[in-house]
Amino acid sequence: MQVTVSIPATSANIGPGFDVWGMALRLRNEFTARFRSNTGSSLCRVTWDIISIAADLESQEGKSVLPATDDNLVCQSYRNLMQEAGVTPIPLDLHITIRIPLERGLGSSSTAILAGKTIANEALREFYERPYSMDELFNIAVKAEGHPDNLAPALFGGWILSLLDANTGSYYPFSLPVRAPVLIAGVIPAIKLSTEKARQVIAKEYSFDTLIFQQSRTALLPHLLSLPEWTTADKEGFRLAMEEKIHQERRATFIPGMRETFAYWKSLGAYGSYLSGAGTTLLAFWPKDADPLSLHLAAEFSSRNIDAIPFRADIDREGLTITKA
Repeated sequence: MQVTVSIPATSANIGPGFDVWGMALRLRNEFTARFRSNTGSSLCRVTWDIISIAADLESQEGKSVLPATDDNLVCQSYRNLMQEAGVTPIPLDLHITIRIPLERGLGSSSTAILAGKTIANEALREFYERPYSMDELFNIAVKAEGHPDNLAPALFGGWILSLLDANTGSYYPFSLPVRAPVLIAGVIPAIKLSTEKARQVIAKEYSFDTLIFQQSRTALLPHLLSLPEWTTADKEGFRLAMEEKIHQERRATFIPGMRETFAYWKSLGAYGSYLSGAGTTLLAFWPKDADPLSLHLAAEFSSRNIDAIPFRADIDREGLTITKA
């Protein structure tokens, strides 16, 4: 049996929603697994192509984080779910088509974790007739990733808020509508930043004033993005709603030119800018009739001799797909 899993890129945090929500984008990684009977020397034999919009930034760097052995994150995720289900993992040949830039805050690791879990789940369905439900698979993946903000939109598509039930430890995904007259565009700098490193600078405690600041904006942003038309007051409210005090300023030291880029984009007409996930991708909401790619979005990076690729980030509403042959 052959299984192909296609999973979209994701942009998490988005203004004040740190570790709370994320949005799926129309840029996909694909994982094709063919189950084999001979075990050989390893569980997984891995090949890949890098054809990302940022392929020229990746160069050969992908090989350092995509081992062609069982250490590959997809293979680890696959093996762990099979073992959790109490069955012996079936050897497979895996080919990965990479379009999502690595370690750039676009959810590449989430696609790997979800791909491994999904391939394992299809094996459980085909060979053992006892697959997990998608909600179960989501929560299993969250335990592996540690946070749900990228996983939920990658799995379900659209803009998803993940709510934790503290009594059970389970997360529940809720789809948030995006009807506002906006589009999303930004840049991918030639700077890599791991989530682990980016999380080390996040504070453990916050003041009462910071919590109030964050909560008010987290409440307003979904309301404004649900409106099909905006008044002048809505536009100003959106600018304020995109502010946050949890992670962006602390991570700015890893991304030279981030603050200046946000200020520059505001002067060009952006409604609000943000650091995608842990970074380093920077995105902004623009008027729906704007043409931000015609602007020099990477100007501040160019002035610092840092390459950066502009791109438009359209919302993917489909989420993870599975094709079997």
